[in-house]
Amino acid sequence: MMLILLLISIVIAYLGLLKVRFLLKQGATEIDVGILTPSDYCLMGRHMNFKDYNVKSIKAEIAAELKDRYDIDEIVYVNLVYDISKYYKVYAKYNEISKLKVLTDLHMKKYCEEHKCDKY
Repeated sequence: MMLILLLISIVIAYLGLLKVRFLLKQGATEIDVGILTPSDYCLMGRHMNFKDYNVKSIKAEIAAELKDRYDIDEIVYVNLVYDISKYYKVYAKYNEISKLKVLTDLHMKKYCEEHKCDKY
C-alpha cells in the first residue's frame, strides 16, 4: 500500500514539474515576443565571400548588396565574430602549397616510373 502511494505521489510531482516547466517556457516566449531588441533587426550571414576580409571592406560590400537588393541605405554596424583576414591569408597559402605538393607528387611518380625508382 505504501509503495503504491509513493508511486502515485512521484507521478503527481512529475506532472506538476512538467506543468511548471510549460508555464515558464510560455511566459518566456510571451516576454520575448513583446520586447523589441537590436537582435530583432540583425542579419546573420554564413559562408560569405568578400574581396578583402577586414571590417571596412566587408561593411562596404554588405551595404552595397543591401542597397542593390532591398534599397536599404544605412547599416549601423557590422559585427564580425572574429577577425578572419589572417585565417583566409593562411588558408589561401595552404591551398597553394597543397596544390604544389600534389603536382610535385604526380611529377615524382611519373619520373620514378620512367627511371625505375623505388620511392614511388
